[in-house]
This record gives sequence, C-alpha cells and structure tokens, in this order.
Amino acid sequence: MPKTSLSHEHNDETVALLRDFLGEEEILATFADKGKREGDILRAAISLFADKGFEATTTKAIARQAGVAEGTIFRYFKTKTDILISLIATSIVKAASPRVFSPVERILHQSDKPTREILLELIEDRIGLIRENAALFKVIITEIQYRPQLKKIWMREFPEKGLLLMEDFIHQKIIAGEFRQDIPPRQAAAMLAGMLGASALLDYNLDDEIAWLDEDHIRGILDVFLAGMSRSRSEKIV
Repeated sequence: MPKTSLSHEHNDETVALLRDFLGEEEILATFADKGKREGDILRAAISLFADKGFEATTTKAIARQAGVAEGTIFRYFKTKTDILISLIATSIVKAASPRVFSPVERILHQSDKPTREILLELIEDRIGLIRENAALFKVIITEIQYRPQLKKIWMREFPEKGLLLMEDFIHQKIIAGEFRQDIPPRQAAAMLAGMLGASALLDYNLDDEIAWLDEDHIRGILDVFLAGMSRSRSEKIV
C-alpha cells in the first residue's frame, strides 16, 4: 500500500518546531543567497506558515505578502508543498546542521582529554540535544519517510556528516597507536553509532522501567566499544 501524505497539522508542527529550534531570524538569514523574488517568497511563506498554519495559508496570500503575482510563485515552486520542502531543506543545510555539529567538532578536538572522557562528553551532549528537541526530530524523521528529496538532504547533512567526524577521530586514535588497525575507522564509527542509536530508539519507544540511556547504560556501551577497539586487546586476540 503506498504511503499517504502527511496531515496539514504535521506540516504546521514542522514549521513551528523549526522556528522554535533555530529562531525566525536565523531561518530568514538562510535565504540570503536566493534570488530576490525566490527569497521574498520563502520569507513570506515561513512567516505565514508559522502564524496561520500550512493548510490555512494560500499561495495567493504568500504572493501578496511577498509582493509578487501569484503566477510568479509557480515559476519557482510547483506546489505549496514544494515551498515547505524548500524551507525545511534550506533550514537544515544552512542553519540546523552547523548548529548541531559545531559542539561535536569542539568536543572531538580536545587533545588534552583522555579518549574515554571525550567520547562520554560527546554521547551525553548528543543525548541532551535529542531530548531537548525530541518533538522536532520526531516530526522531521517522519517527514523524510514521505519526501525523498528531504530524506536525501537529511542523510547527507546528519548521519553522513556525523559518521565522517567520528571516522576522522578514530583514524587519529589509530595513528596515535591507541586503537587497533584491523577495524576500518568507518566501520568502528558505525558500530558505536549503531549501539547508541538502538538504545535511543528503545529509550524513546518502550514504555517500561528500563532506562536505556541512563548513565550506567551509556558507560557500559562505551566500555564495550573501547575494549573492542583497544590496540592491546587486538594484540591478545591475534
């Protein structure tokens, strides 16, 4: 059975949550490199979508606020939904992605800290980000199931970028002689992300008394990962 489109309430929630996470001024700034008319259309749309809702906003109203003819909108966007996708995609690439990954780069580049402390700080920072913005992540993850264009952008800007940063960190630890050389950095990064990701899903979805992302569980995941990556452990196995 083909997937059905999302409800207009969900579209409204996406815009509102993005505005809360980034701030309207920051979102508007992401349209700076667009042509004047396209930028005006997007600026008008984000304002109207957030204030009146996606369903209640007409392309006629967007055109009026943007100061263009309604027909001009369709020279840039085929449908109103395409305007929404462009808003979300532009916000993700130019505003959300840098905000999400700036702390990661700062944490991973702390050369004065032991590896275990760095990774623990990173994991706690990522869990905090997800918990503070759980509603936004939930909505966007649902959105990308229905919108291939948005899914492609999301995968490139978040999972892929995150893996590349962790891969580089692991590669540096291999060079330093701390991590074993027989496991590719990409594979090791994916394994850590997989363990944490599975626990995050369980923590979020299961209604039981198990705290999948409490301090003991997080430290246990980290212990397993570091034991497996240890160069001394690799030498014993060989």
